[in-house]
Amino acid sequence: DYLSNAQHADSDLGPVRSWKLGTVERPNWSDMRCRSPAMKAYWQQYDSLELRDGVLYRNFIFGGGRPDVFQFVTPQSLQKTLLELAHADAAGHLASKKTADQLQRRAYWYNWKSAVTLYCRNCGICNSHHRGQPPRNGPLHPFTVGAPNERWCVDLTGEHPKSANG
Repeated sequence: DYLSNAQHADSDLGPVRSWKLGTVERPNWSDMRCRSPAMKAYWQQYDSLELRDGVLYRNFIFGGGRPDVFQFVTPQSLQKTLLELAHADAAGHLASKKTADQLQRRAYWYNWKSAVTLYCRNCGICNSHHRGQPPRNGPLHPFTVGAPNERWCVDLTGEHPKSANG
């Protein structure tokens, strides 16, 4: 009931659910021109959308031997929660590719891949551990000396354990 009510309250998913329930006729494409990009995407995927126990799902075919899945069509109010669960709990803060893989097996909404990328890029925990690429070192310059033994260099290191063979 909770998921069904959340989808019904969503401005894009509410009408799509009505189309699938048959309470409202699906509009033709010329009437969709003034609608949001998300609603246009759902209109185009109408045949792959399905109601199960009053909740809207999308039939997704992976291909390549992977089994087909029914993705929960996520209302905007639950998208951040699903992103948190897929990124922190399921994937363990493992960047956007693995987070996207976790989410793709379970949920769908319009423009979900860019939402995953943006969420992972702005994750505070991930950013505190990964600070970007290290700064580049400057080019090396040769020492120019006039005669042998004019400049000496010594690398000092600590005590080293003896190897097994002495």
